[in-house]
Amino acid sequence: MDDSAAVNVLNELTVNYSAPWPINIVIDHDALEKYNIILRWLLQVKRCKSQLDQLHTKLRRIVRSVRKQTKKILYKDRDIEAKLHKCSLILMEFLHFINNVHSYMMDCAVRSEWDQFQEELKEQENKNIEKNEKNGEKNHGSFSSFMSIDDVRHRHTILLNSIMEQCLLNDRNHVARSQVVKILNFSHRASQSIHEYIRFATEKVQFTTEQDQPNRQIHYSMESLINVHRNFQRTVRFLIVLMKSHIRNSHNSTSASFASSILTTIDFSNYYGQKNYNDSRNSRK
Repeated sequence: MDDSAAVNVLNELTVNYSAPWPINIVIDHDALEKYNIILRWLLQVKRCKSQLDQLHTKLRRIVRSVRKQTKKILYKDRDIEAKLHKCSLILMEFLHFINNVHSYMMDCAVRSEWDQFQEELKEQENKNIEKNEKNGEKNHGSFSSFMSIDDVRHRHTILLNSIMEQCLLNDRNHVARSQVVKILNFSHRASQSIHEYIRFATEKVQFTTEQDQPNRQIHYSMESLINVHRNFQRTVRFLIVLMKSHIRNSHNSTSASFASSILTTIDFSNYYGQKNYNDSRNSRK
């Protein structure tokens, strides 16, 4: 497969920022490293989601076109409608997983944590203002009305650590993160296989005998898609088992809560947790 489709193609991306004083005390070198780790990870997920969304739009357009033209045009693949339907089912399964992961990491891990961080800063500011008013001080808007720079730095570090943990970016979640990376790579490979099938299967022919001639590209693209789909199923099942095990064995209530939230988002209907999940999927092939 083309290496440009791999997730790690974005691993070399780095954003540099020279913060002015005293912000550079809060956004120091360590904080910037964590920001880059989070940024690369979110971009990898978003890139995969964007690729699948674009393919979904393209696939729907082609399915409608083929259905309208089947009686008028002969396509290279005689079973093009059935196989396009299979491609759509597999694509939707990938989209279901990636959309849930993206939704959790953006809404729960990033936005909610950032909102809470701002609320805590505002709450502390109001407390300090009330305290100053009780003491008869009239220094509204002065530096003493806010948290100290050390307190802000400490709370900012907690914010970044919490986001990294919920995004599976810390060391103890490296196994779960590696499974998600595998799924992202499977998504890229599945997209490539569907694109290849569409390119070769939608070729127009003049005679029905041309449809009966074997086409290696069509066969290989569908075979690759089916294999990737099987690997995707196995990896998702393993990830679900891994997260459930983490919840059972975790001594940290916060960590267990994060794992439970991730698991609920990914497998909210126990779809992947069903014992006959693989059997039900394979029966449709």
